Amino acid sequence: MHITVRSIDVHYQEVVAGVPVISLHGWPAEHGQMLAMMEPLFARRQGWRRIYVDLPGMGKTPGADWLTSHDLMLKLIAEFIEPVAGERAALVGHSYGAQLVRGAPAARHWPICGCAAAVAWGDGRVAAAARPVVLAEEPGFVAALRMEKPFLDLFVVRTMPVLDIVRAQAMPGVLAAGYNFLSRIDAGPSFSYLSEVPRPFPGPELICSGRQEPGGYQHLPALLQSYPRSTCAILDRAGHLLFAEQPRLFQALTSEWLYRAEEYLDADTSNGPEQT
Repeated sequence: MHITVRSIDVHYQEVVAGVPVISLHGWPAEHGQMLAMMEPLFARRQGWRRIYVDLPGMGKTPGADWLTSHDLMLKLIAEFIEPVAGERAALVGHSYGAQLVRGAPAARHWPICGCAAAVAWGDGRVAAAARPVVLAEEPGFVAALRMEKPFLDLFVVRTMPVLDIVRAQAMPGVLAAGYNFLSRIDAGPSFSYLSEVPRPFPGPELICSGRQEPGGYQHLPALLQSYPRSTCAILDRAGHLLFAEQPRLFQALTSEWLYRAEEYLDADTSNGPEQT
């Protein structure tokens, strides 16, 4: 499916009906990354309409000459949400998508019933570690790398199951991205909202990061003051590839966040999602 926002045909995949939960992927990636991360959570959960978006310059959504900054990317996503989601939605994002999730409530006054952000909530960039942290490594892991070799330093847990997840979920988007377009945006300033005091968000929140995240996690607890219904989880044995290195913990935390979002909706409406 697609919808035109400011001359860009934004591609997205939609699954069933209900309250929208909009998933925003990392950089570079595509909607299949979030679909693989999130869909297992809905095997026994009803009432959610899942929307998986390809951000501009990634997946099947083209870039545009006028889109020249992270702030414009955020504005485009905010304008995508309203016509697609209707009255209210939950947002979830990974890495760069987490930056968009954090900025979305500030970008437009719009009813959001819950936000979840996985990995970094700093300035949106992954720092290159001077000495990569490696907590576990199987023999032959490095030799098995193919297209993943440039990302070796991001692996905190170097096992074949982790590599299989990264290979299946992350690499399709890495290979298909429009790097000329993305590099033009990345060369500019970061999100302007990062220099502002966070706008309070009353709904259920999940902030999730790896303890070995190269971009750091120390700034995250300070955000709790602006999010009174937030859970902040810093997971050991995980870095920027948290979704692959701690998949069961990530799914448990995200499932609990969805439960809180359902409860929040039920308290506010008479037809919130139902748990089965």
